[in-house]
Amino acid sequence: MIHKRQRFDAVTGSSLRRKTRVAALSAILVCVQVLLASCYVPPGQTNLPFRDEAVPIRETIKVQTPNPTWSIKTESVYRVGENEYICLHRLSRPKDAMAAQVISEAAAPVSFVHLGKGEAQTRHYVVGKTWNWDNNPEINFIESAEELKDALAEAQSVAFTTATEVEANSAE
Repeated sequence: MIHKRQRFDAVTGSSLRRKTRVAALSAILVCVQVLLASCYVPPGQTNLPFRDEAVPIRETIKVQTPNPTWSIKTESVYRVGENEYICLHRLSRPKDAMAAQVISEAAAPVSFVHLGKGEAQTRHYVVGKTWNWDNNPEINFIESAEELKDALAEAQSVAFTTATEVEANSAE
């Protein structure tokens, strides 16, 4: 014959086992409360602590060229102010290349990380244009990188990638 006390222990477990479960559940409850309290954001504040620290910037510069043999390559990116960047690009073509004189387009994608608190402002400078007609008004064409010497005197070089590098890395 089973005593009432034994039946209680067989169904729910011993009182020691029950106290252990209650203590474990209490500890889990405290951890959840601490976690929820650390996630609380007062009204009027944003919950994006890293938004102002590192924002990826992806831009593509496009230039009209006299024929399809021309290409454009990003040479460097500089940070010249809190939210200002200068990208230096170079136009080139193979010396012995022959192609029909058809207005074409050369493009150079560039990606870098913006570390300022506001919106990034990017100025693009291109070296190597040999024709006399206008292009994209957002692009500054210069004869050589020496023209930027004063603007880059206190600039910081910024790591960047191009689509060609990204495609090569993803193919591996």
